[in-house]
Amino acid sequence: YGLLSALRVPRDAIESFERAQFSDLSHAFVLPRRSTPDFRIDLARPLDAEGLFGVRRRVSLIALAPDDPAGFERALRKFLS
Repeated sequence: YGLLSALRVPRDAIESFERAQFSDLSHAFVLPRRSTPDFRIDLARPLDAEGLFGVRRRVSLIALAPDDPAGFERALRKFLS
């Protein structure tokens, strides 16, 4: 979609994650934009995501659609353990 965002998420900032279906994405930071996310990552505290031209957004919920959902889930579980 041509717009990039940067968000560093420290391990201790991840409260929980799960595979999820979303009915409302209005409060989520969706990656990639306009995708149908497979995962929900709830943050323990809000973080600042930086977008194009330095625009910042407070993020407390990440909705993610990785290319390899199974591989992503394995990697994230390993990262959190």
